[in-house]
Amino acid sequence: MHFQTELHFAAPGIKGFYTFALSVKSDSYMDADFTTDIKLEGKEERPYEPVKYEDTEDENEEEDNVLDDSEDYTGESSDEDQRKRKRKGRKR
Repeated sequence: MHFQTELHFAAPGIKGFYTFALSVKSDSYMDADFTTDIKLEGKEERPYEPVKYEDTEDENEEEDNVLDDSEDYTGESSDEDQRKRKRKGRKR
């Protein structure tokens, strides 16, 4: 069985050959961990280009559901808040 994957990691910014320790850990099987040294050639540093992601509909909905700063985060109200609510109810 053969698997291939890409590994993205920060490397030295100076051109040359480097030795890295590659560790593969299993969260499902005991004694299946594997570590080996790999030698890679470091090329000249490229300018960093941040990845731009578009917001999904789920993220936009989550922003709409954010609590207002005026709301009590603990779910408990002060006595004064309760009195204000009672007064508002009477005015209706």
